[in-house]
Amino acid sequence: MGIESIEYARFIFGIFLMILPGYLCSLLIFKKMNVVERVAFGFGFSLVISSLIVMLFSLLIKITPFFLFLFFGIYIAIPIPFLVANKKNFSFSLPSKKGIIKAIILIGILIFVFYMTFLPHSVNKYYLPLHADEWVHWGYIHGFINSGHIKFPNPFTGGNEAIPPEIGFHVFLASFKWLSGASLKTIFLLMPSLLAIFTSLAAFCLGERSKIKFGLEASFLVAFIPTNVRFLGPSFLIPLSLGLFLALFSLLLAERRGYKKYALIFLLILFTALAHPPSAVAMAIVLLCYSIFLAMEKKYKEAGFIALVTFIPFLVAYFIIPTTYFEMGINAIFGEEYISRLPKVMLSLSYLGKVTWGLFFLASFIAIYKGKALQRGIFLSALAFISIIFLYDKYNFGLPIIYDRSFSYLFLFVTVLAGYGLAGIKEYGEKGIKYVGMKLEKFFGERKDLIAKGFGIAIVIALCLIIAFYAIPVHKGEPYYKIINEKEFERFEWIRCNIDDYKDEYHSFEKAAIDPIKASIFSAVTGIHTISSTFWPKYGEGISKEMNTFLAGKGKDIDFLEKHDLSVIYGECENKNLEKIYKNVYLYYGLPPRANFTFIPEEAEEGEAATFISTSTTPYGEIINWSWNLGDGNISNGKIDGLYFKEGNARARMEMNRSFTIEMWLCPNFSYDDGKTHEWFLWYGGGTYIDCFKHWNNMDGVEALLFTGTEKLLNLLQEVE
Repeated sequence: MGIESIEYARFIFGIFLMILPGYLCSLLIFKKMNVVERVAFGFGFSLVISSLIVMLFSLLIKITPFFLFLFFGIYIAIPIPFLVANKKNFSFSLPSKKGIIKAIILIGILIFVFYMTFLPHSVNKYYLPLHADEWVHWGYIHGFINSGHIKFPNPFTGGNEAIPPEIGFHVFLASFKWLSGASLKTIFLLMPSLLAIFTSLAAFCLGERSKIKFGLEASFLVAFIPTNVRFLGPSFLIPLSLGLFLALFSLLLAERRGYKKYALIFLLILFTALAHPPSAVAMAIVLLCYSIFLAMEKKYKEAGFIALVTFIPFLVAYFIIPTTYFEMGINAIFGEEYISRLPKVMLSLSYLGKVTWGLFFLASFIAIYKGKALQRGIFLSALAFISIIFLYDKYNFGLPIIYDRSFSYLFLFVTVLAGYGLAGIKEYGEKGIKYVGMKLEKFFGERKDLIAKGFGIAIVIALCLIIAFYAIPVHKGEPYYKIINEKEFERFEWIRCNIDDYKDEYHSFEKAAIDPIKASIFSAVTGIHTISSTFWPKYGEGISKEMNTFLAGKGKDIDFLEKHDLSVIYGECENKNLEKIYKNVYLYYGLPPRANFTFIPEEAEEGEAATFISTSTTPYGEIINWSWNLGDGNISNGKIDGLYFKEGNARARMEMNRSFTIEMWLCPNFSYDDGKTHEWFLWYGGGTYIDCFKHWNNMDGVEALLFTGTEKLLNLLQEVE
């Protein structure tokens, strides 16, 4: 179950729309910027601004696809008049031959980055999310899409409304879904690779700003950032994957000249704090490390402004997302211990390979010796993340979530700086060959420069091949779990697309019974709430055994369904009161009440009124409403008076073709100890009705028959001679 061609087209169209407005704005904000930087800036700037605007307006109105397209239309249109008015200030020149070669190599590297990031899916031939957190974000994205507000009920349990701490990430992906028209499945499969490509692109842009150009080397090594189920990584569509790109993007902005960058850094950190607080903390660490070395270069004003705009967004975010996370962070700084439920991770050289770590250590010495604020800031950032890992691992100092995410940020800055080391080897290798060439000029002649350059390139290619040779098998062998198979996902998708066809004013089908290990994924995909999950997120664990017992019993325990107000069942069922609508998908309209009635007097005289009284019963709650259909167009509620016997004896025929029918429509009311009043439905579910039919026969006496079915009432009426 791969991806259809139309889905690829939609996804690419969404990328174009996400880049375009930011790219146009970059022409106004930064006059001197190459095309590659503008593409990276366009993507980052567009997603930050659009997500912040959508979140702001969602506090006032319900966000819809129409609003988003209207906003993007305005967003794209605003820069155009200014660009037209200042078109003389813009010039375009064809790239040099060297630039074209570098662009071709970069495209090849980006394709390789896509391949490495998509590897878990292609190796396992599994085209669904690979981690629990991905399914959680799937559910929250649906929650925002359905509500149109950043505050919405829990998408898994239907609990109280709240603003998720990573709402910015959910708004970004929901906006991309609306813009592109792609399915969430396509987005969850392709977006991690797209984010990895932009992370690689940002690494390239940073490397090209260095005196020793290391853009290609850094962009290549970023492909080897590991992903596993413990500390996550770029192959999962989680806020961390976006955070890796934004962290490098923040450095890219900080490297720009002028005061405009400070407003952009402020907005970037604010969005990151709303999209993934741990990534915002990582970004703050990176920018502060960078500003320290700016100050050492006597750029005090620039360093001070960067430090200032790094802190202010956290104050704004404090009033938006739950304050619990800020309080935990402050308490951790002052020594309170937070113990993770997950096993600790041993920091090992095997995650990136010894060659990459060797290049990192070499680059660290080069950065300290002759690097600028950029290289030194990257080195200090890596050292900071090593310190975070060490302090928590050794002394439980800090927060578990910061400890977990520090691994990926460490790997990011190790690979980027390793690219600097790889470029350094190339440069010093070329210098070495040139020096030898000067000593042995009669052997090298005029070709010494060409030989030196070729030698440098050969060293880089050889080291890259060695890294790939050892790293790719490690990435391929990484295990992942599969909670549901693709057939089950197809059934979940069918439910999401078709469940509304079965709803009416009496049946909302909002709560389901399903295996607790699959419950959260079921809710994320279908939008139907569940009551017990033993996967992530966990809830209702106390009734998980009861749920498993119900499912093992083939759904026969009606009491369980009634007790928990469940109306959708996923599993194998053998219960005549459940209606099967798809493979392993059943609906419970409620247990039919038993319709019955009596009438008095039992032996009526001519002209005497007969009173009909309901004696219907229901096993749950009480019947609070019913109606009588007398077959002649008269429908009344409650008890009925007014059927008169024509003849003088008690066993006379009655009017209405010498028979009468009373069809009873029942609406039970349930009340349990959970403090809620459960208003049920008029009994008319799935085309089924309850019909109680009594007739009088002079020979056989009184007969009472109970019919349940889907045939029309007229087919059930019989004349009594």
